Amino acid sequence: EVVWYFRHTDRKPENKEGTYKKVSFQPDDFKDKDISEFVYLLFKLSNLVRTHRSVLEEYHIEFLNGPDTEAIIPLLAELKKTPIDTPGVYTILDDIVNTIRDIRAPQNLGVMRLNYGRALMVMNFTNWASANLKKAEPLIIKLNLVMAHSRNIDSIESQINEHGS
Repeated sequence: EVVWYFRHTDRKPENKEGTYKKVSFQPDDFKDKDISEFVYLLFKLSNLVRTHRSVLEEYHIEFLNGPDTEAIIPLLAELKKTPIDTPGVYTILDDIVNTIRDIRAPQNLGVMRLNYGRALMVMNFTNWASANLKKAEPLIIKLNLVMAHSRNIDSIESQINEHGS
């Protein structure tokens, strides 16, 4: 929103026909008096996250080891009851569960996210998808959340750069 704000500060509003209104505007009509405070607070928040990065990593590791793993195991067991003609999907999903269960320290989880992407591709673009995708939906939703949590372990700096600058 900050980038959008600065891109549009010099544009006058258009009417329904796409032409500029014939009203006189003052430059202050388009200025946000709080934008400098917002940018300052965004900068402070980014520095605060960098300062306490280890706490955030430990929190998400604990969350992956506990509630995330406990939620995925029954969903995966339920999905395994359905026949599948692509055996690699369950192997990849089991590997993901083992990876998140065994995390003890911050590490690169990019391989796990790539494996999840591979499993999604197989689940979506094979003949398995038409019969089983609806059954896999709760597992996919939970695994999407797990992947977001994993980014908070190994990609905090890139997320700060993406969202906080």
